[in-house]
Amino acid sequence: MKVSVIIPTYNNGDIIFETLSEIIQKMNTLKYLFEIIVVSDGSLDNTISEVIKAKNQYSEIRLIHYSMNSGKGAAVTVGFAHAHGEYVGFLDADNSTNLDSWIEILNLAVDEKYDCIIGSRYKEYQNIKQPYIRKLSGFTFNRIVNSLFHLGVKDTQCGTKVFSRKSVDIILSHASLKGFGFDVDYLNLIKKNSIKIIEYQISWIHHGDFGTWNNLLIIINIGSSMLSEILSLKTKKINPINWKEIINS
Repeated sequence: MKVSVIIPTYNNGDIIFETLSEIIQKMNTLKYLFEIIVVSDGSLDNTISEVIKAKNQYSEIRLIHYSMNSGKGAAVTVGFAHAHGEYVGFLDADNSTNLDSWIEILNLAVDEKYDCIIGSRYKEYQNIKQPYIRKLSGFTFNRIVNSLFHLGVKDTQCGTKVFSRKSVDIILSHASLKGFGFDVDYLNLIKKNSIKIIEYQISWIHHGDFGTWNNLLIIINIGSSMLSEILSLKTKKINPINWKEIINS
């Protein structure tokens, strides 16, 4: 049994080495083999050198880098295309998800043979440290998503998800969103193929500014593009992501 963990990153050179070290140490407690695939989405800082430093220390790390910033969804999909594991998951580069919660999700996926299990901040909203404005925007976004796609989950955007090889193959064949709305794209494809989505409450902490004004500006900027993306799933025919084209950019 092998598990692949995708870490999409863009200009995270200040934290990526620590992130990878913490993940490796936690993953070493597991009973199965694993690989960590870091996908640098056109990073311009010292992300690459920091990943290489970690790679020299930990043989489980693989690095994929391309020059054009294509979006988080593009990066995760590229990672999926290069994954060798029977189960494939992804985590954010800042380790917002408590790694004990991550291990619980991985073990559930493998032991129960789940095809899709996703971390959720809002299933019970326990052990979550998050600015109120982000909590409010998250609830609002998920209401919109569920009204459009009827996914039946409370948190589509948590950056902690694990998929079976069956689900990964479906995603690679049909996923089309390259930006932050990609989670909705993935879950919509899973739902369309009659695969059950398991939602699991995690512990999670927001690493960043807790100020209302700065978070509001981020929400307006990113939220508008996410809404545009997910609406395009309903209103347009979008070609699947060409991951080979992305890595050759």
